[in-house]
Amino acid sequence: MSVILLLFILCFTGSVAIVQNPIRPYDMSSILPDDEELSEMINFMKMVEGLSKEFNQKQAASFPKGIQQASVPSDGSFAFPPNCTSYGRPEQYSYCFHGKLNESEKTTVEATMEFFDSGNPNKSTLVGVDAVYDDKKKLKSLDARAGGEAQLVYFGNKTVKATIAMATYIEPDDSSSSYELGTPRDVPLVAQLIFGVSVMKYGPFLVPVKAQTSKVFAHNSYHLGFNISSTLETIEYRVKFGVTFSLSFKTVKNDLREWKLLGQAEVFSILPVLNYKVSYPFKFIESDISLKPIR
Repeated sequence: MSVILLLFILCFTGSVAIVQNPIRPYDMSSILPDDEELSEMINFMKMVEGLSKEFNQKQAASFPKGIQQASVPSDGSFAFPPNCTSYGRPEQYSYCFHGKLNESEKTTVEATMEFFDSGNPNKSTLVGVDAVYDDKKKLKSLDARAGGEAQLVYFGNKTVKATIAMATYIEPDDSSSSYELGTPRDVPLVAQLIFGVSVMKYGPFLVPVKAQTSKVFAHNSYHLGFNISSTLETIEYRVKFGVTFSLSFKTVKNDLREWKLLGQAEVFSILPVLNYKVSYPFKFIESDISLKPIR
């Protein structure tokens, strides 16, 4: 196995990888890269960078432009894409935002963002926010919902392929906590991220990582949503590798009828011996959604 393949695979395996045949450390003198292998590494990283840019351009072109209008029937329910449900991936979209908004003496919002698997339209993972506010926009209660698993990102070619999947769930909590009216709250959820990579005939290698930040939140004045983020870094044979992931969905300017969805990831590698860094940032999902009725 060439040095570049070994290093690229180690980027995603390290000590936490789940593989059928774990890679054992080789004698350092036999794998430290020479000039030719360093050149091979750089060329390989540039190829992956090109794949990332191509993926980024295709994704950006597929994102809906401008503010997207949800369907808003008179009963207070809403959905985007219009009339989407949790029973199957809508055409041309990888997600469904649906729920119900009731604005009266107290305001209640049930908002669910469901992400569908890129390969199986009947698989999905979701995060839901249920909040109640009084007539002065003070938070009264907050609950979270989560569940399912789906592959959110897939890109590559015959040489290298990369995937990111996510499973979400709520851990049972027997503790009883009381909150004063108007106290900002966070409700933790579990987001298990699964980074996958295949290089030529090697792999797939899968790395499960529990997101460092994964919560539903709500503050006064209708500021609410969820945040999921994680960073994985490893240093193997003088080469530093890392991947970052973030996914957020929240109200815009504290307006329950305006929402912003954004998902981003970045893979990077650094060759300290050459002070050479390659970064592959990309957005995998982005949308601005309005629940305001069409006039």
